[in-house]
Amino acid sequence: MKKVAIFAVAAVALLVALPPVLGMLTESQVRARVAALDASGVLKASVRSYERGWFRSRARISLALAPQTIARLDELGAAIGLPPLSADLDRRAPIALEIAHGPLALLDGAYFGWSKIVARPDSLARNVAALEQGLGVPYLFEFRGRTSFAGGLSFDASLPPVDLEADGVHVDFSGGGIDGGFVGQRLVSDSRLGGFTLTSPPGAVKIRNVRAATDNELGSSNPLPGDAKLSIEQLSIVDAERGDSPVLDAANVKIASRVGLDPGAALLDLHATYDSESVLVYGTRVADASVGVALDKIDVAALETYLKLVETVSVGADSAADIGKALAHALAAGPSFTIDPLRFRIDGEPFTAHLEIAANPAAFSATGSVDPDNWLALLPALRSTATVDVSKKLAREIAVLTAEMRYADDGMPPEQRRLLADAQAGLMLVTLISQGILVDAGDTYRAELRLADGAVTLNGGPLPFDLP
Repeated sequence: MKKVAIFAVAAVALLVALPPVLGMLTESQVRARVAALDASGVLKASVRSYERGWFRSRARISLALAPQTIARLDELGAAIGLPPLSADLDRRAPIALEIAHGPLALLDGAYFGWSKIVARPDSLARNVAALEQGLGVPYLFEFRGRTSFAGGLSFDASLPPVDLEADGVHVDFSGGGIDGGFVGQRLVSDSRLGGFTLTSPPGAVKIRNVRAATDNELGSSNPLPGDAKLSIEQLSIVDAERGDSPVLDAANVKIASRVGLDPGAALLDLHATYDSESVLVYGTRVADASVGVALDKIDVAALETYLKLVETVSVGADSAADIGKALAHALAAGPSFTIDPLRFRIDGEPFTAHLEIAANPAAFSATGSVDPDNWLALLPALRSTATVDVSKKLAREIAVLTAEMRYADDGMPPEQRRLLADAQAGLMLVTLISQGILVDAGDTYRAELRLADGAVTLNGGPLPFDLP
């Protein structure tokens, strides 16, 4: 009985004495993880305050998108015609942390480990409180983290459902969640979103069953090495002014990417695939679509130097010689660009294509230079293959659409324009075949363009036209 009492007293003593020790170590871990996020190149993060207690601590941190992340989002937005979002995205979000120290952390349940953390946007901040009230939610999001005695962090987070209607706009969001782990510099996550509908007459956007997974190595490099996957069961956009049918309706969209860096972080490999079971765009249904893109052996430092120099030329600086040296340095690594596969079906008719462009590293010197204004001089140092295989029915339809575009502004009635284009499509295809640009392969037309040893061939023969 005495031994049991001694053991009980020792256990109680440990439970009372260890929390402040683990509290100090937890603070060190929190600061280290915030520093890792800040160094990731994706987010800017900093610890604003940290109040350490015996059993619990409270902290406030600040999160924001990193400038390079905002710049990339602006570039993507510009590509689809959106105005710059820098002013709206360059804002910090205040986050409040409640931390329970181990070994028995009592916070939102009990956890045996180093510590337990619950984080939410700081409701004491005026803008956060106003947003929570406007959306009718108890919190904007909640993050729950558990640090084991081995040092790894497991976490889960949730976004509350939102059902909001104001000024004729209705937002219906089913909520979302994420689970993952953070060990060392490795971040693994799996997130999900049930559904989101935005109705703003005359249009509506609907997204259903979104899943995402990441496995990345955080660090100073950008982009982050690792894998990422995204799937969307349905994405639909309706514009009633254009009719009841969606202007965009995509089913079972899947995107996967892999970024690799060599141990010295000098060469970058980037692979991505884009697949969709079905996509309806402005009345045209594309099925079984798949695109694979690969960039290999990209000299990150040389490419960054080249892009910066190109920017100086765009503002009037004379840096042609430096651009030539940077371009030679980048090509000396032997980079390649590949699109494979590129395939889809329209009305059941198949289209497939392949493209590969690669540099011969033996033809370049890291200390040499090339003339960026004389691209023909680069041909002997490059090899390339491009192939296209398209069904005859689809090829004719493409030819008809191409011919129709010639008369789009002539005020011709659509029926007459279609008949004229249909008559010209047959002649167009016959001409391409007679010139050797297309090859009749039975059910399909094929074409193959090759560049090797400085010579360009089309379907095994010389080009029927001169290069500029």
